[in-house]
Amino acid sequence: MLIEQMKEMVPHYTPEWTFSPDHPDPGAALFLLFAQMYQQNIKRLNEVPNKNFIAFLNMLNVSQLPAKPASAYVTFRLSEGAKEPVIIPQGTPLAGSGEDGEEVIFETDRPLLATPAAIVDAYQVSASRDFISRVSDRFDQVAAGSERRPFTMFCYSEGDNLQEHALYVGHPDIFNVHGSSQIELTVENSLQRYAEAGTVQKLADTAHYEWSYGTQQGWTPFDAVSANGRSVVLRKNAAGRIVLREVAGDEGRWIRCKVKGGMGEAGAQEIVFDRLRIKAEHAAKLDFSGLAPDRLFFNDMDLNASGCYPFGEYFAPYGVFYIGSQEAFSKKDGLITVTLGVSTRRNVLQNEPPPQIDWKPIMKRSQFERPAPPEISIRRVIWEYWNGSGWVRLFSGTEYEELFDRPEAGERTIRFRCPADIAETFVNSQYNYWIRARMLTMDTPTAGNPVYLSPWIGGVHLQYEFEDRSYSASGCVTGNNAEYLDHTAEAALGGRLIQPFVAVDGDCPAFYMGFASPPVKGPIGLYFSLKEQAYGNGQQLAIDWEYLSAQSEGNRWGKLKTADDTGGLTRSGTVQFAGPADFAFASVFGRKLYWIRAVNRNRLAENQEAGQPLPVVNGLYLNTVRATQQESVNGELPEKITGPGGAFYALSRIPVVSEEVWVDETGHVAEQDIALLEARGYPARVVRDSEGHVQKCWVKWKAVRTLYASSGTDRHYTIHRTSGQIRFGDGKMGKAPPGKGIDAVKVDYKTGGGTKGNLPAQAINKLKNSIAFVNAVMNPEPSGGGGEMESVGQALERGPHYIVHRGRAIAANDFEWLAKEAYPNIAKVKCLPNMNARMEREYGCVTLVVVTQGGLGDALYFHEMKRKLEAYLLERAASVIAFPEYIQVIQPAYLEVSVIARLAVERMDDALAAETAAVEKLERFLDPIRGQTDGNGWEIGAVIHESFFYGLLKAVPHVRYVEDVTMSVVKIEAGERTPLNAGALPALAHGLVVSGKHRVIAIVS
Repeated sequence: MLIEQMKEMVPHYTPEWTFSPDHPDPGAALFLLFAQMYQQNIKRLNEVPNKNFIAFLNMLNVSQLPAKPASAYVTFRLSEGAKEPVIIPQGTPLAGSGEDGEEVIFETDRPLLATPAAIVDAYQVSASRDFISRVSDRFDQVAAGSERRPFTMFCYSEGDNLQEHALYVGHPDIFNVHGSSQIELTVENSLQRYAEAGTVQKLADTAHYEWSYGTQQGWTPFDAVSANGRSVVLRKNAAGRIVLREVAGDEGRWIRCKVKGGMGEAGAQEIVFDRLRIKAEHAAKLDFSGLAPDRLFFNDMDLNASGCYPFGEYFAPYGVFYIGSQEAFSKKDGLITVTLGVSTRRNVLQNEPPPQIDWKPIMKRSQFERPAPPEISIRRVIWEYWNGSGWVRLFSGTEYEELFDRPEAGERTIRFRCPADIAETFVNSQYNYWIRARMLTMDTPTAGNPVYLSPWIGGVHLQYEFEDRSYSASGCVTGNNAEYLDHTAEAALGGRLIQPFVAVDGDCPAFYMGFASPPVKGPIGLYFSLKEQAYGNGQQLAIDWEYLSAQSEGNRWGKLKTADDTGGLTRSGTVQFAGPADFAFASVFGRKLYWIRAVNRNRLAENQEAGQPLPVVNGLYLNTVRATQQESVNGELPEKITGPGGAFYALSRIPVVSEEVWVDETGHVAEQDIALLEARGYPARVVRDSEGHVQKCWVKWKAVRTLYASSGTDRHYTIHRTSGQIRFGDGKMGKAPPGKGIDAVKVDYKTGGGTKGNLPAQAINKLKNSIAFVNAVMNPEPSGGGGEMESVGQALERGPHYIVHRGRAIAANDFEWLAKEAYPNIAKVKCLPNMNARMEREYGCVTLVVVTQGGLGDALYFHEMKRKLEAYLLERAASVIAFPEYIQVIQPAYLEVSVIARLAVERMDDALAAETAAVEKLERFLDPIRGQTDGNGWEIGAVIHESFFYGLLKAVPHVRYVEDVTMSVVKIEAGERTPLNAGALPALAHGLVVSGKHRVIAIVS
């Protein structure tokens, strides 16, 4: 502008001079120098307001915020075989690898006791729903490189319900039935005889109890259940054997009584008895003739039970007739009846030709009559059974020995008490219970071709009964709460009450963890990796932690003192505890372990139908502690620098995360004042000689934001964490360090920060210093929360707002600027007053929707930033809302916009270039941070419409017109993708537009 004015003025004032900036002469060169100096003065003058503004902010101690260090949870793994816990000190250095291979140092925030105890089983339980589910298979495989298998805590629709309330009664012989039969169970209560009939009436109530028996297909209900005095009578009509099966590790033939409804409805907990007797009988005495035998043999020949020769058509000495029956002959001490339809059949071995008669006129009758053939019969048999080592007599006398000696047609019965030592054996490769009739004597043939009086059996039927006898069960097992208890001895002997049906312990939902060894001492860190969810006010679970302790009067649940960083299992974090010494080694849910449980006292977990959010566990990690990306520098003597603004001390490494400033006050603090200083919050480090005299006295001073309010005796200092400058008072505003040497000030501090600390899972995997018995370390989840130093522009934008809010959040705008102060890498933030995290109207709640510079890509690290922001805002919020459930930080609901467009171009050569340029323009326009037409990105809650893209795409080079545009929108929230109607998008106060996948087609018109 000055050159143009000079060109206009020269012809009027110095017409003899030709002014040409392109070909300057000495006069032009002089003018150009003047113009440049003048321009610089104008520029500096224009910067005066900005300089004054910066000076004003400096007076208010508004400075650039330092880089923020990332945080992570790290899990320590002990060597196999380690028996004792290992102490991990606070500040233990760890290392991870960044993207460029740079080593990134982390330090543990707290001490940790790494315990060799391991979680080997876990269950979730609801007493009201009578639900027990095993979930340890969901996390016991979660380790380095393995796939996560999340599960929902206190959820009673996931997993198999292991809960049952059942009474199992078993006997291998009495319950060895196949066909129609009747079983009686007699219960006795020697202490309350009057209650026995009532107990039986309850057990026989089929509306609340199911009686069944074990078959190949599973448990089959009995056909009829009734009460008879003190006995429950079970009727089985259908054919089908009660098979051998295993219950609680014991194989046998079992029947089961199971509670069908709720324990309270059935009155199941009121059922008690101290003795149980059983018996069974075949239903032949009730409805038909009896059982058919399983197999019949004559020697090694298979016989037909409907009709056969038991000793053959032509019997021979020592023939054997076998009768086999699993059901009948297994009823030891039972009365067995064998019914035989017996008759005699005459059999001739060989038919002889008629004799040749020498006929004469006169003959004697004996000369032409044929003599009667001799007859042979079975005179005597002996009945035997197998006792496990040999065949022994079934009867002590001679009864039934002549059963087959010329029997007349009709039924014959054999009755005997089944021997107690009868055993199964193989007969002709058939394993069964057998009795046999062995032929001892028969008639001796006196002539050739005798007639055999062979016994014929037209049918064999077996019956058994126990009359008035009953017997103890060989097995009595109760199944409750996924645990089986053997009460066989008590049920047989009596005198000790048995409660077959027991409800789960407690009345609130609970999550149980079983340890192989006791997790004693501490602090022990248990990390819950939880899915981020939105909780409304009053939706947080009230969690009490308990452990099973061993007491003289028995085991009981005691309170476990914990430090819960999870906010009642609403966010990822650790639960720290010190395990007491009185852990009980007890059986719970059938596992004998050391137990800890989390109990939901307000029982909100049972309100799942109302949409109550429940903790979703991605992983469960023992021996875990929080670590921060920082390095410790101890005992540094900072350099004292004197400048125009006064003296300050400069630290060698920046930025500073935290610090302790110790000032040498040796000779300036009396012995009696040391204790007084510590009481006022100024700890002292004192070095004494052998006689106890003070040789050196270091006092820890306090950091303040500004020294304007400090008196001349206050031990205060200010620190600029970005530059590492420490300033002390001058004796008027803050006390000045009394020492003058180079060691007057000593600083212990931690340095670190930046996005380099945001590492993926399992990247922090090195110990800088080895620790005995510690085998490995890893971060199960990505580290996050690391941010770069605030820029000058950001600081200038933030400064005026600090004057407004003064570090206190009152208005919605205050929360937004305080969030940016807590985390400079926030790109966008929107405060939604009177809205909870579920986007529901709730007065008193404040929800901040936050987007970092990385946008959707920073979702993995969001939970760490969320934790820091919520803690920061909670300290600065008004008292009426300063509660964790009232202030929540959430991610936006990302609206992924994908565009399909058809563009018309003039030439085919322009098509590819137009398509590429259109896609780039769409991606740039839909960038949530730097998009939109002004380059400032999209505001949270902004809406979008298809009409936006017509003008945008029309401006693409070579495009004549936009033929068609179609937009699709997918909502991404909490890791779930939900398609939305692009023509009628809902108003989402926490929605943020992001770019999806676009398809542009260019056509020649």
